Amino acid sequence: MNICMLAVVMICFFNLLEFFRRYPDENVKIDDYLNYCQMFYDYTEILESTYFQTHQDLAEELAMQILVSVLKGDQNYHYENIAFVCNESGEILRMAPMIDHEFSTYFMFPDSMGQHMYWFGELERSIEGREIRADEYDWLVNETERHMMEKSATCLHNNLVYIREHYPLVAEEFLRKLSRFENDLIEHKEWFAVKKSPGYPDHANSDAWMIGKARYKDHDEVKAANHEVKYGGPGKKIKFDTLNSLLRGSGFKKILADYEGQVEFNESKMPVFDADNDDFTLTLYNLNYGTNYATQVKQNDTQGDTQDDTQEKIIKMIEENPRVSTSDMAKRLGIGIATVKRKIKKMPNISYVGSGYSGHWEIK
Repeated sequence: MNICMLAVVMICFFNLLEFFRRYPDENVKIDDYLNYCQMFYDYTEILESTYFQTHQDLAEELAMQILVSVLKGDQNYHYENIAFVCNESGEILRMAPMIDHEFSTYFMFPDSMGQHMYWFGELERSIEGREIRADEYDWLVNETERHMMEKSATCLHNNLVYIREHYPLVAEEFLRKLSRFENDLIEHKEWFAVKKSPGYPDHANSDAWMIGKARYKDHDEVKAANHEVKYGGPGKKIKFDTLNSLLRGSGFKKILADYEGQVEFNESKMPVFDADNDDFTLTLYNLNYGTNYATQVKQNDTQGDTQDDTQEKIIKMIEENPRVSTSDMAKRLGIGIATVKRKIKKMPNISYVGSGYSGHWEIK
């Protein structure tokens, strides 16, 4: 008679933050680490640590996870969310699976076109590693948050370059899988359609995060209470057709590529894509005439903020700082500068007194 014995193995987890606090490494400035949502992180110093330099298999697992996090635009891929799987004696066995997939940039703001486009742009620029202007994030009043945003704006590029140079086999495997994934996206779009699941809400509130930020990051209960009154509702109904259109690609990139391939094209004639919570605006410059004659194509999206809500936010910023620029307004609202100016024109109670940097806004 055969008797099968079932062995029960105790499994434990601990994350990167806990690990490097327990085992400090001169290459990892763990005491400088801060957890901020909607920030990307540079993992080159983690991969340079003695532990990962001497544990190639785990380093390769982490490198693959980093590449996947970049692919999905993970805005919550932080030290606390990267964990080791250990046995009961504390011996590390492998990297734990990734978590918090709902923090993907592609799905963070399903009810707000402006915020979606702004943060998707931040993802693109961090991957490309474009140089940061000195005043680019001056709209962030909190100095710590501003410095983190400046690092976030280029760090994904650093991660990609490092992994390509130090883990070329991982990069090759990732690209092979990415090619298959891209092929499936093209041939089987229905596999990736986003739908409402039974029992889950079909509304989203892209402003509700400000309540938590005020309470847990700014430690300002008064601001949090005010935000709860203003933004604490159920949000807006998600338009899944619009969301799926964005995820598949709307054709604007093809337009840009076609423009750049024309003989008459130069940088001054680059099509301008502007989006807010109400509509898309694509400005196409006439390459034949070499002028700023343009055709504007609009695509309505009624799931965005109402006009009054955007106006209220503009008024609030002017009340806080009468010298606030339209550029800063655009960044804080997650919309284009042209859209801000267009909305202000529809606000007869707002006027700009003076000129240039010496002027200021007045509310009648």
